[in-house]
Amino acid sequence: MSKCGEYPTVLNGKIASNTSTTVEYECLGGFYISGDPRINCTNSGWGTAPTCSVIRDEINIFRECLQVECVVVTVLFR
Repeated sequence: MSKCGEYPTVLNGKIASNTSTTVEYECLGGFYISGDPRINCTNSGWGTAPTCSVIRDEINIFRECLQVECVVVTVLFR
């Protein structure tokens, strides 16, 4: 813990590392980080914590689908 008090909570995220003046976040699986993952303790308190946003569902695109054989391409969008 630091002079700034408790570290901000990041929904769907966790603390990757911390010191008394710095905390770094990472997102849980299936989520990506928006914003600076590292925040600092200043005289006015903790900086703005990042957010963890869900990675959009994988979309299966069927390129060719013959009677028995299909070719599937998986595209991952952020």
